[in-house]
Amino acid sequence: MNRARRPLAAALGAIGVVGGASLFGSLAACAESDAPSSPDLDADGGPGVPPTADDAGGADASADADAGAPASTCSPGGWCHTALPPKTTLTGVWGDGSGVVWAVSEDGRVLRWEANAWKVHAIGLGPLRAIWGSGPTDIWVSNGAELLHGVGASPATLEFAAVPTPGDADAAITSIWGTGPTDVWAAGGRVDLAPYAGRVLHYAAGDAGAPAWTRVEGITRDPMAFSHVWGSAASGVWLAGFYYDEDQWSDVGVILRRPAGAVDFEAERLPEDTVFSGSWLTRVGGVGSTGTTTTVVGMTSVNVPSSWQAVSKDNGATFTWTYENGGAATFSMNAAFTVAADDAWSAGEYGRLRHWDGAAWTQAAVTATGAPLTMTFLAMWGEPAKDLWVVGEGIAVRRDLSK
Repeated sequence: MNRARRPLAAALGAIGVVGGASLFGSLAACAESDAPSSPDLDADGGPGVPPTADDAGGADASADADAGAPASTCSPGGWCHTALPPKTTLTGVWGDGSGVVWAVSEDGRVLRWEANAWKVHAIGLGPLRAIWGSGPTDIWVSNGAELLHGVGASPATLEFAAVPTPGDADAAITSIWGTGPTDVWAAGGRVDLAPYAGRVLHYAAGDAGAPAWTRVEGITRDPMAFSHVWGSAASGVWLAGFYYDEDQWSDVGVILRRPAGAVDFEAERLPEDTVFSGSWLTRVGGVGSTGTTTTVVGMTSVNVPSSWQAVSKDNGATFTWTYENGGAATFSMNAAFTVAADDAWSAGEYGRLRHWDGAAWTQAAVTATGAPLTMTFLAMWGEPAKDLWVVGEGIAVRRDLSK
């Protein structure tokens, strides 16, 4: 039976949003303005491996091809713009804690930020959707159907290769998270056919001792697609999913949690919209978590971009939720990052990058020119008190959180 459906939000995977008017700002010198000039932006390598001099068409012999030096301007709000290869859409970003930051693109490239410039690390991996790692030489990426493992002696020598994964390959993996090299989770779904279908995978040591991916069964009775997986050692594993409700003729979003030490996932009860009574979460755009505070951004059934925040006062054992109505606009948010209960960020369509101070969301000054941003932000990653990165359609900006 054909059904009217909501369009799939651009928020699947490591990909969220909330809105506000764009702010204009004057040019400001960026802290990375002394980086080297931009080299060849189009040098390519082979699938899963760093580009070589031969592949780059005569470029200087090097394991890496520079993707571009950072731009020399920052916004009045301290957001520094970095240079990317032309027509690059970044769908995921992650940092290894050593100062090296990684990003993946929809055209199958893995980029590495090192020495104040982006380098094209690998190409030809398919449309990449998510990235996460346990350390500088243990990184996972997803091209939807496959999970690829990047390992090597150093970040610069990392090579990516596909690892067998169970389940429906059409249920595209769009989110990866873990606590260590042998405790990694991945989640995704298929939404082009009714009913929706999803899969949740866990990478851990098996009976023989060697780690492998297995499918996690019995999470929910409803045919459900999953969009995000996240968590912490204290709070356990969290999932965001959605299913199609025949009676409502709408998607219904669900947040599930498996507490630390537990075996089963349980549904979290989210507060309703206090402005539009009876509306509900349809799809999650992005999540950000510290372990004791989780910020969820998404859309309600009446097309209101909203946020939910869960705060624990017992080190992740239990959580109390609050709700914030995002206004009447219908733009979507695609990513979130949480520093604390009164310090969170969300990003999404039309250059919306907003900050939560515990009382209200306000638009950040991101533009470094007199023109407003029109591109869409798709993902963010950061380290509290250090860096925060936000990436998307032809854009990658960073902010020094220590200032």
